[in-house]
Amino acid sequence: MPNSKSCCPKHLIKERVRDPFFCQSCALRDSQVSSPPTQSMKILHNREEPHVVMVPSAGIGHLNPMIELAKTLLSCHSLTVSFFTVSGQFPASSITNLSELSNNINCISLPAVDTSDLPTNGKVLTAISTIMRRSVQRLRDLLPKIQPITAFILDVFCTDLLDVAAELEIPAYILFTSNATALSLFLHTPILHEDIVGEYKHLKDEVKLPGCLPFRGTELVDPMLDRPSGC
Repeated sequence: MPNSKSCCPKHLIKERVRDPFFCQSCALRDSQVSSPPTQSMKILHNREEPHVVMVPSAGIGHLNPMIELAKTLLSCHSLTVSFFTVSGQFPASSITNLSELSNNINCISLPAVDTSDLPTNGKVLTAISTIMRRSVQRLRDLLPKIQPITAFILDVFCTDLLDVAAELEIPAYILFTSNATALSLFLHTPILHEDIVGEYKHLKDEVKLPGCLPFRGTELVDPMLDRPSGC
């Protein structure tokens, strides 16, 4: 399995993840600051139509697959899609283009997240998961303004919102933007964590996953090569 930076931390994997989709992912990239949230938020949607809330994580490579999914859903169904994005994590042009795609797409910008306490040499994936985790409460506070909601579609770094979806009794789905081997790895990670002692990169035996060819521990994704990092 080739080493990949398109992954999620093992602590983000929960048993409630279901109905994954497949496409290509990339890590957080430097971007221009998107427009700040407006003081008054007006969400337009037909309350008789399904209303899907989509939450991509930081990075344009996580936004684009969700945009394509939204376009597909809108082409097949009569519904409204509301995108929640964190200010400063996407190019402003991408947010503008998204809002102009369809009258059935709403764009809601959450306030920027303070990450000044994170180490400057820290892992990109840790930064992404931290940004999204710190945005959960702000998003939760806005949800009553856009009810009713039919379903959530979340990025793999937004699984903290699964608790919110469960609380509101709204179906939630994960848009998994990597390959099938990576999906098998992440779903099997809790078992690996319990069964294997020490660093994966020091394993003498190959790692075996359901439905996948075995591979060396050194070929695992970067965050798993340093278990004490907590990522």
